[in-house]
Amino acid sequence: MFVTVKFGEDVSEIYNPDCRNDVLLQHIKSKCKLAGTDDVLELSDERGVVKNLRNYPTDYAAEYLRDREILILLRVDGTSSSMSEDTEMERSTFVPLLHGLEDNAEFHDTLNPKADVMSDSKSESRSARRKGVKSRLSKKPSNGVKEKAGKKH
Repeated sequence: MFVTVKFGEDVSEIYNPDCRNDVLLQHIKSKCKLAGTDDVLELSDERGVVKNLRNYPTDYAAEYLRDREILILLRVDGTSSSMSEDTEMERSTFVPLLHGLEDNAEFHDTLNPKADVMSDSKSESRSARRKGVKSRLSKKPSNGVKEKAGKKH
């Protein structure tokens, strides 16, 4: 099993993901000549979906990556605060380290979704769940027994 990581001026390197996530990311960092920096690295697929390997440092990367998958190297730039419906949330900002993606708006939107879009989709899903619960509660369970018509006295 192997994965290809793209970075810089269309440089591609092949890596074996059959190791811990922290080891893989550290090895990629050294091969990309970023070892002396404080940069935190992460990977995404070609659409901009972040793999979040750094959140699970002791898990094996092979659990999160597909064989022969092409990945984009990312730098994690701090965190920014965003307000959700219930609490304040910390979010990381990802910067692709592959040149040529600067103008790809779709990639950037997937990589760093807007806080408004995230909270709107959460609100919509919550309201949809509430409606589903209300409709289920309004229906009487039949339990396999049919009600008899009541007699008037």
